[in-house]
Amino acid sequence: MFVGVLGHDLRNPLSAITTSASLLLRRADSEQISKPTARILAGAERMARMIDQILDFTRIRLGTGLRLTQKR
Repeated sequence: MFVGVLGHDLRNPLSAITTSASLLLRRADSEQISKPTARILAGAERMARMIDQILDFTRIRLGTGLRLTQKR
């Protein structure tokens, strides 16, 4: 349960980081700004995937399960 709450609570600050970095990247006028900002965004995307996996794990452990959609 703790891990699920932690994962959920990390989403808001991560969203602020992602939004700010995206705005900065759009306004970047040099590679000196755009390169590190792109790294911030890549790290934030990796972190978002980890948080999604933590929340999936919590759903499975608590018995609520995961929705599956069949694709062809």
